[in-house]
Amino acid sequence: MKNKKIILGTLFIILFITLSFFALRAYANGHDKVNGIFLDNTLQSSEKIIKEQFNEKTIQLDSKDITLNYTYSVKNSEKELDIYVDPGSTEYVFDDDKMVGFIKDVNLVQNDKKNIVCANSTKSQGQILDIAIGYFSEYINNFEEYELISIQYISSYNEYSITYMNKCNGYNTFDTAQINITPNGEIVSFCANNQGIMAEYENSNIIIDQKKNCNFIENTLNNKFGNYSKYEINDKILTKIDNKLAIQYYISLELDGNYNDSAVIICYID
Repeated sequence: MKNKKIILGTLFIILFITLSFFALRAYANGHDKVNGIFLDNTLQSSEKIIKEQFNEKTIQLDSKDITLNYTYSVKNSEKELDIYVDPGSTEYVFDDDKMVGFIKDVNLVQNDKKNIVCANSTKSQGQILDIAIGYFSEYINNFEEYELISIQYISSYNEYSITYMNKCNGYNTFDTAQINITPNGEIVSFCANNQGIMAEYENSNIIIDQKKNCNFIENTLNNKFGNYSKYEINDKILTKIDNKLAIQYYISLELDGNYNDSAVIICYID
């Protein structure tokens, strides 16, 4: 169950774009919420709901018909996702009728024993990547537009974690596809629930005033962290918030007294 919790955590980070920082804050320029908002309490709030009209559905996975029972739904400001479970306790995530993720209930001890028994079938990293590409190609219509972001072996869980991203105008986005695969080639989790979230902007001429945004970032940090000695922008991601185009800056700060902090600052794009 510990393994499942870790994978669940990874999946729901992607599902709801929840970002873990020492201090997670969001401030926006060019928007009514000029006093700032807490990203985890406002933009990222989600609600678990039960839809009484849902019961079960049958899907075909790996050429097998699988009956799924509806369990609950999760709703946030951007979308609503339905969670189903099969007789083997695998959870499946649906966006409307499209399956956008699943998580197998993998027991680490049994998984390790299986890998020992099947040691001769252990695959190379290249073969593992081929499995991921094959799976993504089947379940993501425009997978050729995605770029490989990372592939890493997580020894604690005896799995490869592979992430692809569909960038927009060269900017990172939350349109990611992630898969976890054991060394024997078994897919234990998959998630690509944000497919196409930036599609309407792919052919747009997006102009971001980086100088203006940097000035806003510095003014915001001065107001909120008056005692910081320096800051660094670790990443910036193009996204939509409340149906408005925005860019999120992920910032690490070094405070006086050798303390560190982090912030997320949102700048809306006119």
